[in-house]
Amino acid sequence: MQQHPMADPYSVPKRESTARITLPGMSPLTVTIFLGVSAARHSGYERLSDLFNGPLRFLPARDASGRMVFIQRDAVMVVSSVGVDEASKASEAARTEGPDDQETPEDLVVEATTRTSVEVI
Repeated sequence: MQQHPMADPYSVPKRESTARITLPGMSPLTVTIFLGVSAARHSGYERLSDLFNGPLRFLPARDASGRMVFIQRDAVMVVSSVGVDEASKASEAARTEGPDDQETPEDLVVEATTRTSVEVI
């Protein structure tokens, strides 16, 4: 008998989102970031801004070759969402949610390497 994926008490449902990340002294990297299927502070999916403003100091991701990597959140200078799913969710949200709840493609800029709140531009 096969168990339902949610039946595993040690499993946290996530969705994948592709992002370009710039770290000091490196070329931008394209990685797959794992976002929650629900956000802690608002209704809907977790967004990149939620993840980068959250409590985790190291963020798990998958690089272009498929290897798991951990990104030090405070070292990230720029994060850009490159996934098609962000734009399609924004148009769907515009039809079903109020203007303050809409998801939009995100381009996040961190001004310093210290803990900074990141806003969607």
